[in-house]
Amino acid sequence: MFVMNSFPVSIEKYLTEEAGFSGTELLSLRHLLSGDALTLRELAAKTGKSTGVLDQAVKKLITRQILCKQNVNDSPKITLSSPEAIRIWMQNDLQDKQKILRRKEKDIESFVSSLKFNIARPQIEYFEGEEGLKKAYRKLLDLTEKELLLYMPMIHKEEEDPLGAFRVQYFRERKKRKIFLRVIGHDTPLGRRYKSRDHFEYRQTVLVPESCCPIAFEKIIAGDTVACFNYQEKKVCFIHYPELTCAERELFAVTVEKSGEDQHNNTVEAPVTLSTFSGVKRFFLSSNSLIFLACFSILSVLLVIGY
Repeated sequence: MFVMNSFPVSIEKYLTEEAGFSGTELLSLRHLLSGDALTLRELAAKTGKSTGVLDQAVKKLITRQILCKQNVNDSPKITLSSPEAIRIWMQNDLQDKQKILRRKEKDIESFVSSLKFNIARPQIEYFEGEEGLKKAYRKLLDLTEKELLLYMPMIHKEEEDPLGAFRVQYFRERKKRKIFLRVIGHDTPLGRRYKSRDHFEYRQTVLVPESCCPIAFEKIIAGDTVACFNYQEKKVCFIHYPELTCAERELFAVTVEKSGEDQHNNTVEAPVTLSTFSGVKRFFLSSNSLIFLACFSILSVLLVIGY
């Protein structure tokens, strides 16, 4: 059973500072926590407050369902609704406040989302580690519908690429979505070797002298995003900025034009050529082709022996 002045400091602080209980309401509760039923006059005598002031405080506590009125010997008396009354009220009060906070949070989210369309400054996004590199590549496919523009340093052979297995799957997904790849690289032996595989990789590569286009890292333009890949540190930076991508596309087109190659030559023919070469490639790497070649070899031997 509660005794007078049994409110812990933390609860009393919550009731006064956060729940908005007045000093008179708190004082009335203290005298009613024992469970005794008191008339308004008896409560006034115990608290030293006037019945008018106490009446207003008691009505608020009754509205909150913490106190209630009972008729004892035909006399209305005030008592605590139940030992759990304050806890139940506090629980309901916290739930109501949480609902209000959630509504405010949604309002703020909607406000911030609306601001993003009006802020004319770049949004930066970072990826780290090998998994971060893969995630960045996949996200680039979601940021464009037609093509990717790539500046490629070409510093090693494709088969030496640590992401070689992933790039095979990535190429298949890119081809499935019909996203053509346009590449600018350096006119070096590695660059020419890279370009020789264009028909197999659903892409078009333009080679330029290193002095004309110094490329220190891989850079990809997709939609309104410029992605910069640092393979030594395994870090990727996305810059979402329409004005920047527009300038990058113009620079890409100018660089291709200076190289003397038409960047739109292979737009339609590449998928057809790719399908042909890919079909031949898949045939010779399949188990059916091995069986066919084995049977053909046996048949050739039998014909030679027959003659």
